[in-house]
Amino acid sequence: MKIRTGFVSNSSSSSFLLTGELINIDNIILNKNDKFVAIGEYLYDGLDIIVIDNYFKLVMVLETTEHFMVYNCETFMDEYSFDLYNILNISEGDDEQFDSFFDLTEEEQNIILTKKIGKNTVMVEIDDYNSKNNFELYLKRYNITKTEKDFEKLANKYLRLEKLKRVLNH
Repeated sequence: MKIRTGFVSNSSSSSFLLTGELINIDNIILNKNDKFVAIGEYLYDGLDIIVIDNYFKLVMVLETTEHFMVYNCETFMDEYSFDLYNILNISEGDDEQFDSFFDLTEEEQNIILTKKIGKNTVMVEIDDYNSKNNFELYLKRYNITKTEKDFEKLANKYLRLEKLKRVLNH
């Protein structure tokens, strides 16, 4: 299974299935058991995705909250890890029924997938937009005036606050 970290960098069309709950990013406390995925704006023909696996990325998303939806992600599967024919109960080769699924709106597709899988499910389409693992591009894309150093300071401050909360709760 491909788990994308940081910015997604690809040059061909990809699909991902994400199961999990949409959450308020202000409630995130990073730990080893949770996986948080932020789905951002469309870039050319695909979505910007950040897997929040450290405090730097958390601060990046916090600084641009209005551009991202954040999921507490149970699974994040690439197109090679799931069989959409099987999930939709469509016979292999029944291209007409398979194609009709993609004629639906994204919301309708996600409702069907959620019913079939039994968990809140979102299908994420990423098409040939070549978003590089480039922090400067991120700053430009979201019109952010802070520097990478500013983000590092915020991430360290956030990490210290989280550690303090954990100590005080014990």
